[in-house]
Amino acid sequence: MGNDVMVKGTRERIINSYFNLALKNPGKFRFTIAEIAMEAGISRQAIYKNHFNTPEEIMIAVHQEIDYEIEQEFNSYDEGLSPLDFFTERIIPILYKNRNLLRYLYMTNIDPEWRLFLKNKYTKWVKDNININNTNLCLSKDMSLNLFVNMFLAIIESWIIQPIPETPDLFAKQLQKISNCSIRSLIS
Repeated sequence: MGNDVMVKGTRERIINSYFNLALKNPGKFRFTIAEIAMEAGISRQAIYKNHFNTPEEIMIAVHQEIDYEIEQEFNSYDEGLSPLDFFTERIIPILYKNRNLLRYLYMTNIDPEWRLFLKNKYTKWVKDNININNTNLCLSKDMSLNLFVNMFLAIIESWIIQPIPETPDLFAKQLQKISNCSIRSLIS
């Protein structure tokens, strides 16, 4: 049992060190295992032997960690709850819980595929669960879907990158208000 705790602590330290390097070097998108090991204060061999073979494996682990709970919630979506209520009640608390990792992903170049990963994930869910009304905009269904997902992801990003993001309950209220606004209402 004690060994599992140590491994988990070391794994977290490796991930945190990887993100610390990204914060120190926000324009850099690739780090070596040697750099990560030095930042973590452990040997490269310890990383290779017990945890990760490449920096890409670290990013895969982070994606999986962040995405696992969200995927579970997406799979359990019940249409008895509006998509916006579902998102504010179920997804926002998960995003908030992972806010530190998410800030690193948004504010550094450590994962150039992050936004594409999100866009693909959310586009699929929106396409399967939300009827996008494109008649008022005179846009194609695909363009309306793309616009909706991009705007929604931008709102989430704007929230989560704040030094101290609003708590889920406060942000949920803000998101409800934002969803009722037009772009024109934001311009004075």
